Amino acid sequence: MAEQEEEDSKVSSPQPPHPVLEVICESLAKTSRFAAGTKAGFAVSLINRKLDIGAPFVLHIEAVKDGEEPISFGPDAVLVDYGNGWKLQTVTVLDYGGVRQTEHFRQIPTQQNSDGSRPAKTASKPGIGFVYIAKIVVAFILLFVLGAIFTLALENLPRLILSGYYFLVLCCASLLIPTSCNSKHIPLFIFGDSFFDAGNNNYIRNASERANFWPYGETFFKYPTGRFSDGRLIPDFIAEYAKLPLIPPYLQPGNHQWTDGLNFASGAAGALAQTRPAGSVIDLNTQAIYFKNVERQLSQKLGDTETKKLLSKAIYMFSVGSNDYVVPFITNSTVLQLYSEKEYVEMVIGNITTVIKEIYKNGGRKFVFLSMGPLGCVPLLRALKHNSTGGCMDELTVLTKLHNSALIEVLKELQTQLQGFKYSYFDFYASLSERINHPSKYGFKKGRVACCGSGPYRGILTCGGRGAAEYELCDNPNDYLFFDGGHLTDKANNQLAKLMWSGNSNVIWPYNLRTLIEE
Repeated sequence: MAEQEEEDSKVSSPQPPHPVLEVICESLAKTSRFAAGTKAGFAVSLINRKLDIGAPFVLHIEAVKDGEEPISFGPDAVLVDYGNGWKLQTVTVLDYGGVRQTEHFRQIPTQQNSDGSRPAKTASKPGIGFVYIAKIVVAFILLFVLGAIFTLALENLPRLILSGYYFLVLCCASLLIPTSCNSKHIPLFIFGDSFFDAGNNNYIRNASERANFWPYGETFFKYPTGRFSDGRLIPDFIAEYAKLPLIPPYLQPGNHQWTDGLNFASGAAGALAQTRPAGSVIDLNTQAIYFKNVERQLSQKLGDTETKKLLSKAIYMFSVGSNDYVVPFITNSTVLQLYSEKEYVEMVIGNITTVIKEIYKNGGRKFVFLSMGPLGCVPLLRALKHNSTGGCMDELTVLTKLHNSALIEVLKELQTQLQGFKYSYFDFYASLSERINHPSKYGFKKGRVACCGSGPYRGILTCGGRGAAEYELCDNPNDYLFFDGGHLTDKANNQLAKLMWSGNSNVIWPYNLRTLIEE
């Protein structure tokens, strides 16, 4: 696909961009104009500087069109005029609807005079005492010491100049000679579903699911990024531990820095292409195709040898399969009537295995896999079963355990079949189940109820007004394991990422990520 675009660009000259982009700002009651290529973060900052006192603060800019899902621009995204009825407008805190569930909070009273004004602060005159005199003495001593140091420096000036010359030579040499730090640069390539999606679905016109609206992103980023959480996801923390920047989504416009890695994950995607309608997600097979495009373009920029080195030491993270198992239970799908549980699991595992081999063929050697979590016990599935027992959905638990057993066996086989193949398997099922059943042990107040949503356990996926006029939102997401009916909070993702990075063999094996990187 990327090669075709390059060939096309050689045949016909590109159309000139729109010289001016107009952003409608209702807070200012006027339209702001920006040059083509302006980043959304700069535009938001400039608009907020011009706000009148009391005007609502602008959070971000989005493209809107009647009958279409809005497209939000993150702070590093370049503003784009899509034309054909699309227009750019600001989004403020007043534009987010919903009902916030009131929880415990304290209001600190402000002292006032009888007339309602605040009491004036009084300052007392300090007297000249022992402490004041001591400070003067210390100041004179410091001046004397500094004078002595300056005199000594002047006497040894020739020697200092020569030492500075040698230091400068060493600094220049260090810039020219590759260091061991550069040799340890480890890219991170991410595949999967909404547990890992950093915003790819923002750029899919008919996406099955999106999280580019409030209150997603409310705690860490302070604006919705497209991540299905109040803050960061597991790969964001892993990137931090590996001393990498946040890994950008593949579809994000203007993204050309690929040597740190890329995020191909897509919310609602499955290992099977038929799990979701075509064009509504990036299914796993398509993610592998996108990675192949990246490998090809890296080879053009770096050369085959350097690209092979880069990809061989990179980490490839996977969280995929949950939608293949959940979707049949929340839709009218009859797929589980056509196949036995074992046959269906083999189909899912088969597609994952094919993608692993394709990435290995293109240079990948180090892989990381999350096991399937306790899908039947997340708030969404508990809410669907609320009319009966409200417990876990046993049918999903059976599929989950079959999947995890099959994945472990496949990884062992691949390690014997593929030379240099290494993997880490994180027991996501056990780690998440432990926190669901014993939340207080890990600093949570709620393990079975989501922070944002509606219905039993707040498990219905209406967070942010998605599919409903009203929803409930907790006051402090850090008290909750789940942010919405199917996704974790920033705090929960942080805990799990730490286990993946440096946990023992009870939770991740045969290597944790820190060890896998060093292998």
